[in-house]
Amino acid sequence: MRKVSFIIIVAMWMVALAVHAQNVVVVDASTQVVCTSTKKATVNYRRVYKLLNDHSKWASQFSETCSKYDKLSSFEAVVTDEAGKVIKTIKKGDLHRTDLSHELGSDLYTMYYDYTPPRYPVTIEFKWTSEMDKSVLTFPTFVPTETYDVQVDKATYSLEAPAEMHCRYAVLNSDIKVLKTVDGDVERFTAEVTDFKPIESEPLCESARYVLPMVYFAPSQFEFLGHAGNAATWHDFGLWIHSLRQGRDQLSPEAQATVRAMTDTCTSDRSRLAVLYKHLEQSTRYVSIQLGIGGMQPFDANDVCRTGFGDCKGLSNYMCAMLETVGIKSLYAIISTRNKTILNDFSSANQFNHAIAGAVIAGDTIWLECTNPKIPLGYVHDDITGHQALLITPEGGKVVTLPAYSARDNSQTTTLSVALNADGTAAMHLKQRSSNVQYEEHMSIVDMLERDKRTWVTTKFKSPSSQLGEMTITEDKTPFVTPTITIDAEAVTDRFATTMGSRLLVPVAALRESAKPRDMAATRKLAIELYGYHDTDSIIVTIPEGYAVEAMPSGVEVENELGLFKQKYDNHNNTVFIITERSFNGGTYPASDYSKYFELKTAVYQALKQKISLKHL
Repeated sequence: MRKVSFIIIVAMWMVALAVHAQNVVVVDASTQVVCTSTKKATVNYRRVYKLLNDHSKWASQFSETCSKYDKLSSFEAVVTDEAGKVIKTIKKGDLHRTDLSHELGSDLYTMYYDYTPPRYPVTIEFKWTSEMDKSVLTFPTFVPTETYDVQVDKATYSLEAPAEMHCRYAVLNSDIKVLKTVDGDVERFTAEVTDFKPIESEPLCESARYVLPMVYFAPSQFEFLGHAGNAATWHDFGLWIHSLRQGRDQLSPEAQATVRAMTDTCTSDRSRLAVLYKHLEQSTRYVSIQLGIGGMQPFDANDVCRTGFGDCKGLSNYMCAMLETVGIKSLYAIISTRNKTILNDFSSANQFNHAIAGAVIAGDTIWLECTNPKIPLGYVHDDITGHQALLITPEGGKVVTLPAYSARDNSQTTTLSVALNADGTAAMHLKQRSSNVQYEEHMSIVDMLERDKRTWVTTKFKSPSSQLGEMTITEDKTPFVTPTITIDAEAVTDRFATTMGSRLLVPVAALRESAKPRDMAATRKLAIELYGYHDTDSIIVTIPEGYAVEAMPSGVEVENELGLFKQKYDNHNNTVFIITERSFNGGTYPASDYSKYFELKTAVYQALKQKISLKHL
């Protein structure tokens, strides 16, 4: 079954943990940005949080990412109790520094302080200043509340910048008013939020980015580490990114000769692509490169070829260079792994965190995850499937949308054969085949230690005290074919069915578990976000000699716009068949559709509680 994950916006220095309004109150939050040129800006932050209990830990932590171009020039924090008495002061010298040493090369480091109040309630006031030097590519976002379930008494934002930078803003999910004034050659922007009531998080709610109020700010004209550019539109920003790649996407004659030699015997562009993608997996390793302009500019393809190291930009750029060498049209795009959409009418660099490559063959675009070539060739992985990306071309940036998989594409088919004994014990044989996104959720098992594989596969059998026997795990990642993982395993259990005198009670939930759903149809406020998957389970129980079916549940069939649940039973030739089909259609649905979700989940919950009664003749 497709596991639901929630995408939480990481805004500024917040640790992304859900809290409730009664735990934390944002008393006052201010962000003041003073930009004196396309090269320099100073940002003054102030945050005052009231922490009411020990569920508010995130609000007592401080963390700021810095570099040689973005420095923390001042910091102080004061903690006071309910009576206003100071119980803790924290200075800049008390902060800890963590260098991102796992990177091959990085200017980035983090200044942080972890604090746990001795008692509650307390109020914490943070004040700090960040200096941006030659790195004014975008401005901090105005985020009054960083997550659900937080009350904001007051939050303000101000930006002052040269008029020649032509700053822009975009208001999201709210009616926040941004006041713009012009004083000579200086533009000023201000925004304020007061008495903001908490938005309560709900099951299956959307990412906070699509719900909570915020305002993006970005300059049109900028200069990033000596590279001037224009970001007024995605077309213009794409031109700037393209300029950073120029001269870096060409391999040396020697490297080109090596690439051509690898593909000389290939008879099609798809086979050439497969060879190059395999070569990328075997000859390179992903590392994050954040040295200077390297945060935006890919390393030269020849350097990646020579060293075998590269980040998402460098590896994608290198792949593009190899493709062009063998005559395959290449694509280079930037994308977000956190957010599915970008703001089509507001361009800014902080909407991306990743780069990918593409190959155009016979009019079809094949997207390539170059940071992890273990991802099957032709499969668009879950972090980017259906996401918008900015295609970087010599003619400018173009917004494109990557392919998405339907619920039936993300399928899992399971067969459980059960040889039941009269004492309730059983021998079981499971075969499960998972495809696409459900394949991706299982692919890590391939590299597990054998004992860990066995432990993990044992959980597939929901019967108590299951003991795993023979087991095989087969991965099919043939290029351009739907990727699958198949688990074939045997197990025994001493309690598959419950004995009650002359009867055996056989559970129908031998493969799945389902908690009782929460009925909130009348109170639902937030949209529902569902991930698409389709499961088909077949449980085949061989009845022990001398027994026959006494009672069997009725079939179930529920279907609506959100998905379907079907369960049917059959009994013949001393064998019971339990066939279950369950599917949810991926997408975002209005809050009013929660009743349909509840209908489906209730059907699942009630059906899985049923048992089949076998009676000794």
